[in-house]
Amino acid sequence: MSLESNVADLVKSANALTGVVNGKIAAIDKRVDVQVAKMDSTMANWGTTTSQILEVGPGKPFKTISEAWASLNGKVLRHDVKIKVSDGVHASSSIHFSGQPYAHRIRIEGNIKNPEACVLKFVPDSAKLSHGVIFNGVRGVNFSGFKIIGESDADKNFTWRGIALQRGAYVHSDTDSIRIEGSHNGVELIYGSLYSCPGLKVTGFSGNGVLVHDFSRTIIDGVTLIGKGKQFLSIRPDGAKVISIGIKVDYQSCVTANRASISQCSDTGCLARNNSIVFAYGAQVSDCANYGIYSSSGSKVQIHPNSGVTSNIKDCKVGIGARYQGAVFGGNLSIKNVEKGIYADMAGLAHVESCSASYCSVVAYEAIKGGFIDATGSSAKSIENKVKYSPASSGAAGNANATIVFS
Repeated sequence: MSLESNVADLVKSANALTGVVNGKIAAIDKRVDVQVAKMDSTMANWGTTTSQILEVGPGKPFKTISEAWASLNGKVLRHDVKIKVSDGVHASSSIHFSGQPYAHRIRIEGNIKNPEACVLKFVPDSAKLSHGVIFNGVRGVNFSGFKIIGESDADKNFTWRGIALQRGAYVHSDTDSIRIEGSHNGVELIYGSLYSCPGLKVTGFSGNGVLVHDFSRTIIDGVTLIGKGKQFLSIRPDGAKVISIGIKVDYQSCVTANRASISQCSDTGCLARNNSIVFAYGAQVSDCANYGIYSSSGSKVQIHPNSGVTSNIKDCKVGIGARYQGAVFGGNLSIKNVEKGIYADMAGLAHVESCSASYCSVVAYEAIKGGFIDATGSSAKSIENKVKYSPASSGAAGNANATIVFS
């Protein structure tokens, strides 16, 4: 056999082997592709493979926000997920968000530019109750772009709240993106929850515009709270009569509400109790049937000027009240058209240097029963009062060891 023949046979054998190998590789690739497809399918069932937008509304993949949220249960959210809610009216008796350890990946979005266009309307259940939007223990979720509408009619539909955060929930809403109307309470926070919503607006509430208690905190700079009027009295489903408060902070909680606007409350504009703290620099409070600002039981309220804008309280029964070791701090604030301007008793403290309390029909500054008021620099600014100071002597104890320091 010639050398040329041997070489030809060798080449032929090599080509045949190459064909066999290529065929094996193709078969392996095919099997790998099948397994990858199976893995992708499995991943889609228990986790995200890319960012997602879950659309909610008529003609969309999900009919309700709750359905979209439930579709994420049990999944590992490695990427951001947006639940996008279409414009229109979405009716339900309640919306619950819970059981989602990856809530920080989720954004629930209506219409950011025009929240009025995306309405969450709460209608009564069989017990004539509705419960609003409830976040239970979910942390880091964004909820923005909605108008929430409820009612406070115990005979037809009593919406307990617009938004509630419970058991350590942490929720953020974009600036000026949430409107709440008609519910008993606007926003509720309990059990160590945190809510941030600059520019929040709550109107027509019959209970509390914002209720914060049990070690919770909210940041609502620029908030607007408008109740149903100084004379309005609400009746809850249990028959209890309820008066309205703009901001109520209780049990070691904290509120930051600089530039807050509060009006038309049948009790108090801002009330802090039980070692709570309120920062309301530049607050504007008017038309409240009882106190404009009230601090008691070791709480502190600060209402200093904000970027040159002074705090103003007018057309209330009492401008500022401090008792039971509660304290109010505010420089250069203005109080007018009230019965009593600043009132302190039971070891309450009002530190109100250079403030103005004018047109008070009973008394501008009154301290009794161990109360203390520091009103240095207030005398010339406080005009047209029936009585300016009680006790009348600066720095001298009177009215059962109460003291006012003024000049």
